[in-house]
Amino acid sequence: MESEMLGMAAVVKQMQLRLSEQRDRLKACGLELDKKEQTIRDVNRIVKNIQVDIHSASEHYQNSAKLKDAVKDLFIKYGNTKTFEVSKGEEFDARMEFTRQRQFLEQSIISLKKRVNACEKKNNSYNKLMEENIILIDTINKLRQELIANSKKYDNLKSIFKIKESKNPIIKH
Repeated sequence: MESEMLGMAAVVKQMQLRLSEQRDRLKACGLELDKKEQTIRDVNRIVKNIQVDIHSASEHYQNSAKLKDAVKDLFIKYGNTKTFEVSKGEEFDARMEFTRQRQFLEQSIISLKKRVNACEKKNNSYNKLMEENIILIDTINKLRQELIANSKKYDNLKSIFKIKESKNPIIKH
């Protein structure tokens, strides 16, 4: 009875530990979700600001000098931020990864082509061997047939010789 109580106490302790771990995970996920939501709100706010600034810059579409200055101001305001640098870095990293994957795939294609060529050569040699084997088997079959025919002729001649020998016995001294 006591062992059952101790076993149950251990199980309860394990369950409480698991429950606290799950609560910690839930809190961490909640915090991460809050961070993501805040990032989304920040990005949406920045996008709205950019839209407003673009709209105000579009008022100068007929005056190229003012439009040029407005675009420069937009670039200075939004293009020189850390996020722009980060996105440039990410773009560079993506290009490098793409290039690396492309080179890998090209090397894979080259090696696969070599394998195919090697298999074709082996296949051709196997086909040649099979053709030679077919010719040899045909020759062997013909020789067997000739052997059977010659064996029958030999047996016939032998029996004829015995018959003649029995009719004309040769006197041996």
